[in-house]
Amino acid sequence: MRPGPEVSSRFAVRLTAAAANTGVRRSIPPERPHFRLNRTIFLSVIFPVLLVAAVAGIAAIAIFYFCGTRTQSSLIFLLECLSAATLIVLIVWHPTKALFKPLDLKLVRFYGRISYSFYLLHTLGISFAFRIFDPLALNAFGVPLSITTVFATLLSILLTTPAAYFAWRFVESPAIAIGASFGRVQTIVSVR
Repeated sequence: MRPGPEVSSRFAVRLTAAAANTGVRRSIPPERPHFRLNRTIFLSVIFPVLLVAAVAGIAAIAIFYFCGTRTQSSLIFLLECLSAATLIVLIVWHPTKALFKPLDLKLVRFYGRISYSFYLLHTLGISFAFRIFDPLALNAFGVPLSITTVFATLLSILLTTPAAYFAWRFVESPAIAIGASFGRVQTIVSVR
């Protein structure tokens, strides 16, 4: 006999224990509450929240790009920080959004792994790239400054990426492994 909806889960547990004591093999699982999402809840609660999150994500990206084109001031710094914080919260809150799918690409994950080494070495890459591919000298020959700056930037990324990878692979990763080994407690197990 299965308990109906009017039977409490405590009673079902007692009934299962009693059946176990009497030799009856059939056990009665406790009731589990099931939550069905109906259309009214979706349209009134969840859809507006998802819509606000999508709009906030797109607005944060637009503000972030806008701030990159302006001279740095305290207001621009504030907008950059707020838009970056909004993006981080949205990525953590709902990482499966189509807006954040590019973060799962292999190239983006690669740069995510080497990002600290890239950050440390990017000034060297910029310095070497602008010595090799001087935008001001090429501008004197009639090449637009914006095009030469884009090429110098791409060259600096191409120069910095291998150096950052090797620094991550042979310096950063081993140092992290050594640091992690200091935190581990070694236990000695005696076997007789």
